[in-house]
Amino acid sequence: MLFLLIAVILKGRMLKELFHAQNIQKSLQTAAVVTFLLFETLWLTLYLAGVIAQQVGYIGIVASFIFSVIFLLLWTPRKREHILLTAGLLGACIADIFLVFLFPMNQGKPEAEAFIAIGMILFFGVQTIYFFQMHYTAAKALGLKMFKRKLFWIDISIRATIIAGMSIAAIPVFWGHAAMGVMLFVAIFYVVHSVANIALGAFHFKHNPLLPVGLALLLICDAIIGAIFLKGAGLDVRYIADGTQWLFYIPSQTILALAVLMSGKKFTVHTEPAGTDESGVSKEEPAEEAPNESVPE
Repeated sequence: MLFLLIAVILKGRMLKELFHAQNIQKSLQTAAVVTFLLFETLWLTLYLAGVIAQQVGYIGIVASFIFSVIFLLLWTPRKREHILLTAGLLGACIADIFLVFLFPMNQGKPEAEAFIAIGMILFFGVQTIYFFQMHYTAAKALGLKMFKRKLFWIDISIRATIIAGMSIAAIPVFWGHAAMGVMLFVAIFYVVHSVANIALGAFHFKHNPLLPVGLALLLICDAIIGAIFLKGAGLDVRYIADGTQWLFYIPSQTILALAVLMSGKKFTVHTEPAGTDESGVSKEEPAEEAPNESVPE
């Protein structure tokens, strides 16, 4: 039901358009979106019912990337903001190879922690892609270069300050435990990056309403995974069942794939014409009216 609601928000009368032969492109787009949503709903239902395992549930994540590529190639101008969203979904697919497959296969071995670290670093890269996507899109809408926008550098400064402060505070906690220290620092980088991206997406909500929603669901998924690891370490984390993360992970990737279509909207660049003040009133003298010459019959 969540997926179908998102579909209605994305395309107001999409089911009605499906039967309009005069608009084949929109009908095909609607059919693709509905097919995508039904597939992801079915896959999530099968997983929650215990019919398929986590490794098979990974197909739902790959499907989000594949459909995002279809959306990118067929129904967007294929600009940088669309490509970056699709790249983020591809990065998630690659990161999950280490977290969903390689880590469980090598659990208990020394290299298992390395696979977790690699997966987290790759997801940090995914969040970095979304960071650049949102700043680039917002700057483009204002007719500015991303690196010349003050908010871009303010955002980086705030993130760096928080990460540095949390990392310094965590040093005494894991002093002498190098492996756990590395994991903690990677987690700090990722969590700060994720929360800041959600805030950034909410701030630029008008550019892509689906993006902060997808990122928020992804963060909930990550929080559940973190709680599961704490549970495995012997800490008392109640009411967290292994596998619950997929209840949020598949919807997050589905919404982020649909965000590719939302980013396909054209943005209007607002620039004041030459010779006008901030209110848009012309500073020049009004031109004289041309004489009204009658046209001979």
